[in-house]
Amino acid sequence: MSLRGRFGVWLAAVTALVAAYGFGVAGHLQVETDLLAMLPRVERDPLVEDAVRALSATTGKRTLFLVGAPDEPQARAAAEDLAGALKASGVFEPVTLQLSLDTGALDALYGTRRSVLLSDRHRQLLANDQAGQLTLEAQRALYTPSGWLRARPFAQDPLNLYGDFLAQQLPLAGKLRLSKDVLIAPSDRGPYVFLSAESQADPFSLKDNARVEGVIADAIAGVTQRHPGSDIVTSGVVRHAAAASARGQAELTTFGSISTLAIVLLIVLVFRSARPLLLTLLSLGVGALAALTVTALLFERVHLITLVFGSTLTGVGVDYSIHYFADQFRYEGRWDAKDTLHHVGPAIGIGMLATVLGYFALLLLPFPGLRQMALFSIVGIVASCATVLAAHPVLANRVPASHRPRALEFARWLGDLPSRLGRLGRLGRARRMGLVERGPTLGFATLSPAYLLSPAFLIALLVLACAFGIWRVSFVDDIRALQSTPDWLKAQESRARELLGGGFDTRFFLVEAPTAEGVLVAEEELRASLDALVARGALGGYQAVSRGLPSQARQQQNRRWLEEEILPAGGALAKLLGAIGYAPAAIAQQRAAFGAPPRFLAPEDWLASPVSAPLRSLWLAPVSARLGRGYATAVSLSGVNDLPALQALADRLPAVSFVDRVARVSELLRRFRQLASLGLLAAFAVIGAALMFRYGPAIGARLMIAPVGGAALTLATLGYLGVTANLFNVLALLLVLGMGVDYAVFMREGRTARTTVIMAILLAGLMTLLSFGLLALSSTPFIRSLGLTVTLGVSYTFVLALVTARGENAAPATPSGTP
Repeated sequence: MSLRGRFGVWLAAVTALVAAYGFGVAGHLQVETDLLAMLPRVERDPLVEDAVRALSATTGKRTLFLVGAPDEPQARAAAEDLAGALKASGVFEPVTLQLSLDTGALDALYGTRRSVLLSDRHRQLLANDQAGQLTLEAQRALYTPSGWLRARPFAQDPLNLYGDFLAQQLPLAGKLRLSKDVLIAPSDRGPYVFLSAESQADPFSLKDNARVEGVIADAIAGVTQRHPGSDIVTSGVVRHAAAASARGQAELTTFGSISTLAIVLLIVLVFRSARPLLLTLLSLGVGALAALTVTALLFERVHLITLVFGSTLTGVGVDYSIHYFADQFRYEGRWDAKDTLHHVGPAIGIGMLATVLGYFALLLLPFPGLRQMALFSIVGIVASCATVLAAHPVLANRVPASHRPRALEFARWLGDLPSRLGRLGRLGRARRMGLVERGPTLGFATLSPAYLLSPAFLIALLVLACAFGIWRVSFVDDIRALQSTPDWLKAQESRARELLGGGFDTRFFLVEAPTAEGVLVAEEELRASLDALVARGALGGYQAVSRGLPSQARQQQNRRWLEEEILPAGGALAKLLGAIGYAPAAIAQQRAAFGAPPRFLAPEDWLASPVSAPLRSLWLAPVSARLGRGYATAVSLSGVNDLPALQALADRLPAVSFVDRVARVSELLRRFRQLASLGLLAAFAVIGAALMFRYGPAIGARLMIAPVGGAALTLATLGYLGVTANLFNVLALLLVLGMGVDYAVFMREGRTARTTVIMAILLAGLMTLLSFGLLALSSTPFIRSLGLTVTLGVSYTFVLALVTARGENAAPATPSGTP
């Protein structure tokens, strides 16, 4: 195809690309900020995965506020002000401050079943033959203000059996205590009123969490200004997601701006022409637009990390334009932009394919986020390369090379480096006969300086140093090591945990049984053990379905205790009513009312009631039934202080399993790090075989020295620096492999004009170092790992590609010679 024909195809493709972006992406782009979205399904068990999703949906949108002041009235007033501000924003719904029980819904569900319902505390008393304690408590309530706080009047519930069961449904946990109708967390600085607010927005949507964070910040600022002396502590996923989003956006803007500015300055200083700059920016723009459009169309959301990582596309895609325009310095006369393709086109194509092959290894790994990053990079690099090969020859025109940049002279000096090393090696070989010398007085053999400076000795020393450094590398696969939280947010979370006596935890129990009754019985057995852990401070609290939905076995046992301890003529009810002066007929009437035939509470009744809404997400029966797994529930935890004790419960109770998602995600990262390491070795083997097929075994093996040596030196440097490595360091070595092969291939293909090729590689390497080097400064740990590894790798591969290049120059390209 002619140059004009290729340009026409490229122009049509770019037009279609702009249309696809305008109609399919612009205005519809959704950016993901959740780090875990980059990973595959954490659980092989779909039931566990659904439980994780249900708990995440419950806690992910909820933000907790603790509003403190010197005394309770001030704290309450500030909390009411904050609740009003959050409601007025239209972002949070519901906002819960007062604990007002829906008496209508409660009576509809529990009222007609009150004769089979008992609180855990009352069950404990009856199990220990302490029914008389119920009578004493009821009498005391008649003559103290606490009697006014009962859920039902004395005449309807003399022993407060029903009222105590309803009180058990309140979300009390940790240090929270009920004061009138609000929850209070006491502290040495004064009381803190508990407030929760739930946003319906996606906590990991870039646009949504920025809006939610703005509302929170404005509301807190307003309340603290209107209520001097108040203190507001927050806890919630959305604040972490918003902080990560803000950092990511700032880094994306900063890194992209600096990289672009560096490219502009380098191109202007070296080429002294606006046309190379504009065409380089054109190739980068087309690459970025293509990468974003294709990724957005194929993925539901584009991860923020993909965009940050995509900023490094500048350092990779610019190589092709730099190599193209650097070719003009081969000539001392006029430069033909069209003829340049014959000189640099093959090298650009082979280099692009090698780099894409490095990214392709990422595309094969079962990581959604990494596949997205790989696709973004592959599409962007291919589009940038296509722009150079199809558009540059038509748009560049003939440009006179009217100057010789200083970078060219430095490149000439670098090009002489292999020859200098070769002369040093020959000098060492010439002095072989003097390798061993006899010490004049000590009588032992010493090595001559010529031998110590010989290439063979230096290479052996370098290999040993690499091996020792790699041996020192330690890998950390804990998912928490890959996330970063601002110090102020860490302080907020720590303070919230201190006030609450714990916080929401990612760990939970999964309870399974063949029947609904079986799963409730198993959960009640688990709850008895959890209550003991709460009592001794090993656990802050928990939420479980069986709090509000007792098993049929428990309801029947409750009924038996009522008939044996409460309702008989000499039981607790008759004793209480007789002690306060009830007539025998009135006592008989009360006993008859409580002794009516029982009506038991079934799971379908509980699920259909609005009362079950706070705990409904823990009922996993629909998923377990669909999977043929019977019935299942989740028991969420807060304030875990004794992890081994919780794990021991799962080992002791056959129907119960303990799920530690952080540990499982970390194990997943470890397994895939090992898989990625094998993939890295396979990529080295495949590319090495391809180069040997293209250039022959000897030359192909020599070309692999740069990427292999660069990767080894990078790992060794991390080991010597004491930098812990992770999965993303291994993945970054795949990028080092692609760029190392790129440099080696350009040195081989450009051997007829080594100086201009070295200058082009030097400029491109500097731009890559600027792009990836900036990533090494990222506040996100795994992005920092990528940046540091690629920065070291590119530096080492450039030096090795230069040192291992042979001076097998062909004849000059023009009679005038080459620079």
